Amino acid sequence: MSLLRSQINPHFLLNSLNNIYSLVYQKSDQSLEAIDKLSEVLKYSLYEKKEMVLLEDEMKQVYKIIDLYKMRFDYPIIIKTEVNLDKEKCKIPPFIIIPLIENAFKHGDLKDRNQPVEIKIQTNNNWIKVDVKNKKANQAKDSVGGIGLDNIRRRLNIIYPDQHEFQINETELNFSVHIKIPTS
Repeated sequence: MSLLRSQINPHFLLNSLNNIYSLVYQKSDQSLEAIDKLSEVLKYSLYEKKEMVLLEDEMKQVYKIIDLYKMRFDYPIIIKTEVNLDKEKCKIPPFIIIPLIENAFKHGDLKDRNQPVEIKIQTNNNWIKVDVKNKKANQAKDSVGGIGLDNIRRRLNIIYPDQHEFQINETELNFSVHIKIPTS
């Protein structure tokens, strides 16, 4: 489990540093803000050693990451978020949602205002559902990578054996991931 978790953080760090590099290269006034947000997320990843974290704390990091990615582009990024927390103080494994957001930004068509990135999170007394959907960009896939989704799958299998759903749905135009885990 520690090995799987350690692979997620460098993946996030590499993507974030590339974003900040782009801002610095463009001499953007947002460079310092981006470094500050990355610093906050890194503190979370370094010092949050619990196997489970509050969903609301994970979502704070998700919003910081979204802000980091938005700073990279010179056009408005439309993201539709719907977060319904029926049960207070739900816990999830850390860094389960973040790779989904990274993938949406890395592989998604972020310019189509009619098909924004969609993030939907719902909870009740029994489960937590996470759905992330994006329109696919017309670009070649990287020859290296893909560990984020595989790590999520492996971690969920370890933490919630036979008690979770992890589904990837890919069409010619869209990509979506669905996760359903028990509340804890």
